[in-house]
Amino acid sequence: MNVPRVNHTTTRLADGEVLVAGGSNRTSGYLASAELYNPATGKWTLTGSMTIARAGHEAVLLPNGQVLVAGGFDPNTCCTAPPLASAELYNPATGTWTATGSMTTGRESFALTLLSNGKVLAAGGFNNGALSSAELYDPATGTWTATGSMTGSVNNDAAALLQNGEVFGGDNLYHPSTGTWTATSSPTVGGGTPIVLLPNGNVWTAANIQGGSIYNPSTNQWTNFPPPPVHNAQSKLRECRSAAGALAGF
Repeated sequence: MNVPRVNHTTTRLADGEVLVAGGSNRTSGYLASAELYNPATGKWTLTGSMTIARAGHEAVLLPNGQVLVAGGFDPNTCCTAPPLASAELYNPATGTWTATGSMTTGRESFALTLLSNGKVLAAGGFNNGALSSAELYDPATGTWTATGSMTGSVNNDAAALLQNGEVFGGDNLYHPSTGTWTATSSPTVGGGTPIVLLPNGNVWTAANIQGGSIYNPSTNQWTNFPPPPVHNAQSKLRECRSAAGALAGF
């Protein structure tokens, strides 16, 4: 990348390029800059900067090809004020950003999911503690409205849209038709846990050294598997990559 960064977002665009936005580094602090990766050339190029610097935010590709970015922290309020409620849109056709409606609740490290109806669900995250609230963004109006809250405070920043249109958020399932949540059967999926929708419609989650689990939405049941033996950090990394590849056909 042109600018080193952590706590940024990475979004694949409709044309196959990848947008990286915001984040932070030790030299510049919080970043508003963004750049594009071209898989065909293997090169990065700078694009327009966000309207404000932010890190710990979330991003999602909209059906119209634009990218919605919301929440996170900015350099002026980090650690002394609640996280951002503001949101903005990236237009790949012009390489520019424009502000859109703000969320009803500022949040960082939350789950942002595009629904089958074109709306976007923001759920959980942090704002002076873990949040259970959720809200919906309507790209047609550029506004957010509150929807049902989760069954408990959830700090996981990952979710998956299931084949039936519901959203899997670890401990919770969101039902867009009713705007309500129901609890899934255990185990609990902790914060920062990867969530991957598999080709067969099941969901895979990793639980770090505790092993991993696969959730079957049709039965509301989990299948657990133990972690591989860990001899050192390098062998753990190789084994985890191999297991992830094998799970694609589970």
